Amino acid sequence: MNTSTADHPKCFTRRVVAAAFTVLMSATAACVRGAPSQAPHVWLLRGAVVAVQDSSVRVRHKSGQVVVLMLDERTTYFVHKKPAPSGLLKVGARVMVDVQRAGGIDRAVRVQISETRSP
Repeated sequence: MNTSTADHPKCFTRRVVAAAFTVLMSATAACVRGAPSQAPHVWLLRGAVVAVQDSSVRVRHKSGQVVVLMLDERTTYFVHKKPAPSGLLKVGARVMVDVQRAGGIDRAVRVQISETRSP
């Protein structure tokens, strides 16, 4: 009489449960991580302001690349680490900007104005 462990009902049940558990954990891990392009991403931009409009600012990085940032009511402005009015953001100003990228749009979260240079 052949009594291999593969034919045993308890062994088969354990294998099925182990396989189901592995599939469930893999699916859970994939859901937790989410889509990386959808998660907001914050980064720092340093450069000089080349244009200012009501709802956007263009900043030239030292590499020469010009980055367009959206401005809104949540954007905060600082000079010497103290709150400042948005009116101090002018062409020629050196800035450090905390930028939040979400949905392919870059938004200025915090703008630190260092100095103003003539354009």
